[in-house]
Amino acid sequence: VFGGSPDPYSVVNFNDFHFFDPSTLTWTALGRDVVQGEPPSPSNGASFSEANGRLFVFGGISYSFFYPVVMDNLHMFEPHLMEWRELTTSDFLGAQPSPRHHCGISTVFGSLYIFGGQDETRAYNDLKMLSVPKDHPWQVHGGIDFLIDAYDWDCVTVGDNGAVLESPILLCTGLFPCKLVLLGVLDSLATKNANVQSNEGMAVSAETGGAGSGARVLWRVGNGSIVCLESAGCTGVSLQSLRVDCGGQVFISDAAPLEVGGAVSAAIRDTAFIDCASAADGGSVQAYDSASVVVERSLFLGSSSQGLGGAIAAIGAALYITGSRFVNCTSALGGGAIAVQEFFCYRSIRAITLAAVEIEGSTFENCTTLGQGGAIFATSPTISVTLTRLSFASCSSKGPGGALSASRSAALAVVDCSFHGNTAGWPGGGAIHSDSARLSLHGTSCT
Repeated sequence: VFGGSPDPYSVVNFNDFHFFDPSTLTWTALGRDVVQGEPPSPSNGASFSEANGRLFVFGGISYSFFYPVVMDNLHMFEPHLMEWRELTTSDFLGAQPSPRHHCGISTVFGSLYIFGGQDETRAYNDLKMLSVPKDHPWQVHGGIDFLIDAYDWDCVTVGDNGAVLESPILLCTGLFPCKLVLLGVLDSLATKNANVQSNEGMAVSAETGGAGSGARVLWRVGNGSIVCLESAGCTGVSLQSLRVDCGGQVFISDAAPLEVGGAVSAAIRDTAFIDCASAADGGSVQAYDSASVVVERSLFLGSSSQGLGGAIAAIGAALYITGSRFVNCTSALGGGAIAVQEFFCYRSIRAITLAAVEIEGSTFENCTTLGQGGAIFATSPTISVTLTRLSFASCSSKGPGGALSASRSAALAVVDCSFHGNTAGWPGGGAIHSDSARLSLHGTSCT
């Protein structure tokens, strides 16, 4: 029970909060001594409802110097945290209801509905819906009715081996990060891999198209990310026959759509990343700190980053790519498609570098960077990069290395590769630039 007034015409309002336990017939006052956060202001006629294990208070009327003040505030109370939080317009999409009091409120299938109400001049008959926060334990196969309506505040936790989502997913539609946390939180001791896949009968979304004929779509909007961290108990993630569509983002997130860190493995097979972007390194995939990434028969189209690696950033991570395409990828700092360098843990002087970066039978088309390496940039004394049967066409860089750039004693082997129409800025190297790197060429053509 929250707030209220002694009578309908009183200018005295309350914001006290009480809990009643039917099993013991006991009332308990939930005051500031037991509840964190700022509660809603004292009011009368506020709408109060439960949804997905949380309590919501909307609107109401109060008085300031005997003048009525009609409110449109929305507050959320989380019982497991014993904490109040006010939700502002930056927390959700769409227009919120206008200020009002004594409106109808109800929860249907986990969404909050607000109908009608009144202010000091008129009554309303409009209907508003808010998809409220949900926590999804995803330990086994998701059922056909297991719809993850993943808005800005949702967290989906994957646990057991072979967990497969069989229903649509929107990976974030608001300003706050939503995460598909693989083998973390609820199952931090798990040692097996989880899969996000769309084989026959195991669709991630009902949408069609993508990398393969049977691909399904994961829509990524805003801050949505698939995160697999060793520190969270994750050991690996597999994406296959999946289309990760980041089109329509209203702003660029700091997070890559797929992030793997620590001694974990990521497998990306028959998957397309479309128009993905990051304000940091890796527009589609960011791997670091001893991670290992395998990419097979996949497409990276229109990926961009404001850091290194327009599509993939391997920072102290191993990278194996075969039969894949990188088209119209771009970065600000280097490696229009791929960037490789060592990883330094915060405040550490020890670099973490995995020796193997192997890319075979793949193409790079129209990839660009404002830095060096229009397609690929490698920099580290202990990195070994082997490129076999690759094609680079119309790639460019504002700095050196229109297609490839290697520096700081990085070992770069280029075998049976072709370069056509690539351009570079100062100090040149339209196809390849080497700055103190260990470069070897075999069977390579440039036109």
